[in-house]
Amino acid sequence: MKVSNLFFLIILSPLIKSQKNINLGFIFVKTDSEDGGVLGFTLAVGIVPVAIKRIMDEQLLPEYNFTFKYYFDNCIEANSSGSTHKLIVHDKVDVIFGPSCSRSAIRSANVAQFYQKPLFIWGQVGTTQFANINRFPNVYSATPVFYSLALTVLDILKTFNWEKFVFLIVSRNSQRCSLMFDDFVNVSNAYEGFKPAMVSSFKPSTPPLDIEYDAFINETIKRARIILTCFDSRIWKRNFLLKMFDRGLNSPEYVHINMEYAGRAFDSSRLDSNDKPIPFYIDSNEINDGRDNDAFEMAKRMFILDTVRYNYDNLSFDREIIKNVKDWPFYCNECNITNKSSLNKYSKYLGDSIYMWGILLNKSLNKYSNDVFNDPTLLRKDCMMNRESFTGKMHFDQNCIRLPLIQFTGLDSFGNQIPWFSYSFSSINNFERKNTVSSDQFDKTIFENWNNSIPLTEPVCGYLHNHCPINFFKVYLKEVIIVGVIMIILLILIIIGIIWYICKIRAQKEEELLKWKIPLSKLIKTSEKKDDTGSIHSSISKMTSNTNKYSIHEKIDTENYSFYLYYDESVVGRKYKVIFNLIKNDYIELNEMLSIDHQNINKFFGMCADECLPMSIWRYCKRGSLHEILQTEIPNFDSYFMMSLIKDICNGLLYIHSSFINFHGTLTSKICLVSDRWQVKISNFSPKNLSRYEDISKENLLWRAPEHLNDDFSIGSKEGDIYSFAIILSEVISKGNFWNLNQREEGIDELIYLVKRGDSPPIRPEIVVAPNIEVNPSLITLTKDCWNDSSKNRPTIKQVESVLKAFNKDGPKNLMDHVFKTLEEYASTLQDEVNERTKEVVEEQKKSDLLLKKMLPGEIVNKLKLGKVIEPENFDQVTVFFADIVKFTILASKCSPFQVVTLVNDLFVLFDNLIETLDIYKVETIGDGYLCVSGLPTRNGNMHAKEIAELAIGFNKICRNFFIPYLPNEKIMVRVGCNSGPCVAGVVGLSMPRYCLFGDTVNTASRMESNGKPGKIHITENCSKLLNTIGGYIIEPRGEVIIKGKGVMNTFWLIGRVGESNNNLINDNDNEVRHEKNLSNDKKNTETKEEIVDNEEAESPNINENNIDFDAVELIPFSKCDYKMFEMRKKFDLNTRRINSLDISTCGNYMVTSDDDDKLTVFDILQGCEIKVVLSKKYGCDHVMFTKGDFNALHTSTKINNVIRYLSLENKAYIRYFDDHKDTVLSLTISPNGKQFLSSSKDGTIKLWDIRSHNCCGTNYDHLNPKVTYDPHGKIFAVADETNVVKLYDSRGLDCQPFKSFEIKSSKHKINNIKFSPNGRTILVSTNGNYFYTYNSFTGEKRRLFEGINNPDKKIFGVDFSPCNTHIIAGSNFGELLCYNAENGHLIKTFKSSHNGLIEKVLFHESYFMLVTAETDLIWWTPDYDNEIFSGYTSPLTNR
Repeated sequence: MKVSNLFFLIILSPLIKSQKNINLGFIFVKTDSEDGGVLGFTLAVGIVPVAIKRIMDEQLLPEYNFTFKYYFDNCIEANSSGSTHKLIVHDKVDVIFGPSCSRSAIRSANVAQFYQKPLFIWGQVGTTQFANINRFPNVYSATPVFYSLALTVLDILKTFNWEKFVFLIVSRNSQRCSLMFDDFVNVSNAYEGFKPAMVSSFKPSTPPLDIEYDAFINETIKRARIILTCFDSRIWKRNFLLKMFDRGLNSPEYVHINMEYAGRAFDSSRLDSNDKPIPFYIDSNEINDGRDNDAFEMAKRMFILDTVRYNYDNLSFDREIIKNVKDWPFYCNECNITNKSSLNKYSKYLGDSIYMWGILLNKSLNKYSNDVFNDPTLLRKDCMMNRESFTGKMHFDQNCIRLPLIQFTGLDSFGNQIPWFSYSFSSINNFERKNTVSSDQFDKTIFENWNNSIPLTEPVCGYLHNHCPINFFKVYLKEVIIVGVIMIILLILIIIGIIWYICKIRAQKEEELLKWKIPLSKLIKTSEKKDDTGSIHSSISKMTSNTNKYSIHEKIDTENYSFYLYYDESVVGRKYKVIFNLIKNDYIELNEMLSIDHQNINKFFGMCADECLPMSIWRYCKRGSLHEILQTEIPNFDSYFMMSLIKDICNGLLYIHSSFINFHGTLTSKICLVSDRWQVKISNFSPKNLSRYEDISKENLLWRAPEHLNDDFSIGSKEGDIYSFAIILSEVISKGNFWNLNQREEGIDELIYLVKRGDSPPIRPEIVVAPNIEVNPSLITLTKDCWNDSSKNRPTIKQVESVLKAFNKDGPKNLMDHVFKTLEEYASTLQDEVNERTKEVVEEQKKSDLLLKKMLPGEIVNKLKLGKVIEPENFDQVTVFFADIVKFTILASKCSPFQVVTLVNDLFVLFDNLIETLDIYKVETIGDGYLCVSGLPTRNGNMHAKEIAELAIGFNKICRNFFIPYLPNEKIMVRVGCNSGPCVAGVVGLSMPRYCLFGDTVNTASRMESNGKPGKIHITENCSKLLNTIGGYIIEPRGEVIIKGKGVMNTFWLIGRVGESNNNLINDNDNEVRHEKNLSNDKKNTETKEEIVDNEEAESPNINENNIDFDAVELIPFSKCDYKMFEMRKKFDLNTRRINSLDISTCGNYMVTSDDDDKLTVFDILQGCEIKVVLSKKYGCDHVMFTKGDFNALHTSTKINNVIRYLSLENKAYIRYFDDHKDTVLSLTISPNGKQFLSSSKDGTIKLWDIRSHNCCGTNYDHLNPKVTYDPHGKIFAVADETNVVKLYDSRGLDCQPFKSFEIKSSKHKINNIKFSPNGRTILVSTNGNYFYTYNSFTGEKRRLFEGINNPDKKIFGVDFSPCNTHIIAGSNFGELLCYNAENGHLIKTFKSSHNGLIEKVLFHESYFMLVTAETDLIWWTPDYDNEIFSGYTSPLTNR
């Protein structure tokens, strides 16, 4: 070991004493060791004083002196561990530079980490393991990691689409190349997208043997063409190139990519006489082996991926650095530096490490002071830097990992090194590539030495060149000769075929030229020829006024025309008077005429020249010529009809003028034929050569233009056609009055002469507009312009078309469209009328059906609609119901007639709504009486008795809750009578048919009603037996009663359902009677409502004292109970922070609670115990309510979503979900009918739901955190929100405006709950303060303010009405329960409970005399049964 303890003096001696000292430790490789050539001490340590001087010059550590200590490890791991331990423990170094080999550095890093010392490594330390700062938090490297180099290799393979490769790893004991290979494999496995395959990898011994190179090359020849290599020695690299040359791998198929991290590319560390680096492929031995050219040839087919090359322009600087080894601070006099002109290839990375340490320590000292010497990780906090260093630009990421600048370098044909690609990294796995040349020039630049072609992953002929085709001609010479002879023969045959084909084409062309020619044999005669000088048009001159169509078989040949069938097509032959010779141009023109296909041009089929005189063949038009049609009476000949004919002629003429025909020449109305669709088609145009031979009759000359009349050899012109068109226009406008020949004195010859002469004004037809036809004056002007004597002044046919289009822009296209449009409009009108009438019939039918179903049962109505006869039908068992309003006459006398009608209507609507929910047929109402029946016309077994019982109970309940606004002190009561038995039913009457009941059963039911008592349900023995069989009802015997017409009968009272409070049926009756007595006593009676309750107690019937079960409590009337006698009866600890909600089932036997532990707890009230727990951990639960008449419940959710869930408590399964709210649900309320419920939410909406469907039935908007509740009848609902406004809505119109609203006058507190009293007359409004209110639910007037609630935290406190509406009980803080008089607001009594805080839930049992309160626990309250009022009664909860 050599140790040098020196002090670097910077300023004067007194100052030095005040400076601090830093101990620097180094671990080197000896120059004579295996890695000494690239890492050795002699050619490396000279950079140390240079780096220290730079740190001091830049004032990075101005207050520190440096002591240097070093050891040698020679890349041996054990030596590295020991040297590190000595430097730290014995030499007390503050930082260690080295080791310079990866595996040794890992060992030293672990030791240094234990002692919390930083380790700055350099040299062959590129393993990616050092990028793991969690494993090596104290390691800082100036050398880039192999991870980035591997990414560039993969990018190269991807760029050139090289999918397979082999890898040769030639490594020293330091294992640099092995670690590089390991990192490459790891990166390749994790690389996404392009996945090249490594078909083979090979690691020879150290040093490698020729036989090992041969084995690798053998494998390469068979399996790959892309070779990746890493060599720890340039000599091994050159030897491999020579081996490749010897083995024939110098072809353009092979690509060799060498991976380095030394910044030298193709250069070695040796310099020539000009101080230029010598390439590695040049032999370095004193005696050259003479194979430099071979190595050079292989190097040209090689690429090197390396960091940016060194700058060799300052070699004198390197020489001065080398000399430093003999000076401060190492003073190595035995080091041999003779003839050494350059540093080893990793020495400057040592300088980078020291300079990097100085920068980081400078930044860290400013922030952390001396703590940085005890925590090496603090240096990493300021790593982001970009500095010029000894190896070039030094760039680090935030984890102190050096980011390389890598170049993809190759040689051109002259041996010049060219960096084709440059890679710069923003992190170890993110790079940007810059290309020296564009991608379309890669083959001509980068692969210049590969014959300007990018090598393939696999050669076209395969790796072993055994996939290429063999020399075909050598192997198959005989076959080639035979095939050649055959090919010659085939060639001769082809030539013969071509000659034959040419001849055929010529024949076809000649035949094509004669395509117009029709043999006479193809024309089939239809009738005998008649010698008649008349025209085809005169032959049909006897057309009737309705334009009858003539069949071709009825036509007779004339002198000018013959009629035939041509391929089943009716045609007419126009005869020419002379024989003429046709030339080739005529043939072409005739063929072109064959191709004409236009709706206003008559179809030309060809010419027949077999007879002595030739004929042109045209399609036959059944309606004849326009000239002759205009002479007849045409029905509905109107302006549109006329314009349609004119436009057809214009369109046909426009086509002729635009086609090869150029002009017609002999246009008249006689050759304007009309088809059966009333389309005008222009006919009889001929090739111009044939037109010269045509003989024009004198009459036809009247359509001819003056210029052509004066030239006997003229065949026509476009201007002449316009003149002829004008004559036809005058003929159409005048409806056939052609030149007015019948009234003119001039004959045809004289007219022709006058036209030729051209007088001024020229003679023209007189335009006489046909009667009943409206003609646009512009049309007459157009006609006159067209027959102008000067051809130059006549408009063109396109101008004529433009004018005609302006006359009717939006009308139909042709005459048939006009007719069809008229018919369609008429049909559409008829259809609309039919639809309207049908709709009216359907609406009337619906009204009729609705009216019938109001009068008769639906089943009977359906039978009547089908035409069936309704025979009277006997029913073995039905139950008949009679009801009558008690003292209706007295009530009516106190009301106006309109009020009476309103009273009866409102009450009967409630009755009818109840009937709709039951299997009951309402027979009729007579005044204030009701007659109903169940069990017919649809039989329902014995359930008719139950249906009628439910109806009777419902009637009494409706009457108890019915309120008369204009008689607030009056109460409606009914007498009800029911009987079960046989009955006959049938339809009676024709004008107003009724479904009537007959039989003694009906009469008896009527007697039950008339002999009953107000507020009671009077039933017969038969009905009682059926109800007892069904069960669930309380029936009391009345005893024997004398019934008119029936004698003595044993009858019964139907009290109500089992499990419900039924005493109200009696007490309400008693109250009614007593109320009437009190009214008669004028104002003397000043008893309060509480005193009336006490009086009722004295008059109430005795209760069986032996009945000690809970049903006895059920029969205790609320009006007899003193609410001041409540006491705690049973307590349940639910182990929760808060009970969110509670409810009691409609039958009164069960209770359900929800709490903060996301569970629902069900209690049996009769048994006084908990019976079921339903967990809702997933969805949570807040508000919970029983649905009507079943063991199901609705609860809101607090997790996942805002869904309301319909739960079967029996099966613990969800029945339905109600999902439409966008925020937390704040309240639930169920309609008394049990079918609908309302919910309110923080989203500001009130939603109506039908419990039978998951769809929302309606939404009411624009509320601020609303609460909603139904009134006891379900007719209205109330909404209160944080605006302190209460709004009342009609339940039938959710989307309507409130019919009543009133504001709660409170500026400090907000409404947090709202509910109706059991009778519906009062609204209770609670706040988050210390009080609550009651309001008149009809007028909105405030009744009372209730104060005294202890609510310091402004929470929601529980409050509820007593079932008899007389008291209100509210929860307070410290477990207190306050009982108020509902009428005057006085506090009657304060109860002390075992609750600790504010009582948040208070709920009265609607049937049992029982109260429930809840905070974190649950308490049931019942009366003090020791009180003399309840003497003989036992609480069902006492012993449970």
